[in-house]
Amino acid sequence: MTETKPPLWQQVRDEMARDIRSGKVYPGELLPTEKALSERLGVHRHTVRRALQELREQGLVRTEQGRGTVVLEQPFEYKMGRRTRFSENMSLNRLKARSHFLYGDVITASELVAGQLELRPRSRVSYIEMYGEAEGKRVFVASQYIPHVDMEDLIAVFRKTGSLTKAYRHYGIKDYFRKVSRITTRLSNPEETRLLKLKQKQPLLVVEYVNVDPSGRPIEFGITRFSGDRMEIVVEGN
Repeated sequence: MTETKPPLWQQVRDEMARDIRSGKVYPGELLPTEKALSERLGVHRHTVRRALQELREQGLVRTEQGRGTVVLEQPFEYKMGRRTRFSENMSLNRLKARSHFLYGDVITASELVAGQLELRPRSRVSYIEMYGEAEGKRVFVASQYIPHVDMEDLIAVFRKTGSLTKAYRHYGIKDYFRKVSRITTRLSNPEETRLLKLKQKQPLLVVEYVNVDPSGRPIEFGITRFSGDRMEIVVEGN
């Protein structure tokens, strides 16, 4: 039985998609014009136009007025489930990732923070600001609030270990779980644009979350701002 070949535009689309996903064509690079592609591939311009439309719908390219068709940066996949650990998550995808300390201080909890951590009003909390990178690209900025009681030197321990998971183990918290995540979107502010090394303000995926220890006690309230074009959040079932 003769195998039926897919339509020519699909063959062109798939070939171009492979070149983009394999890194043969780099993010930010301009694709040749429709005329040049049709001549190089030996197909009609309408075939190339249909293939490019499919690539746009897949989020692989974008057409910019006055420039042409630009190859887009492909986002990293970030799985969010009951246990959410950035470095471990990225390493499962064989990506080099790590978090970097930006700032830390002991502050008075706002009403929001105290409520999320189930603390009394004006309780003291450790505040940590950090950013994360994968494959050398900055992908998020995070603000974390941790109860100061029983973890008074948390900031120093985090700076030494470079990991909140390791810092928690220092205080006898061997495991912790995601209680809730709230995901919204907004544009980056000037400081986030600078920290994430964005060329201009861009959409962010904003995740507000609470982590709890095995007994259900809140140990961390955080607000993480992911670069919308560099990260793809996958929410797993528990």
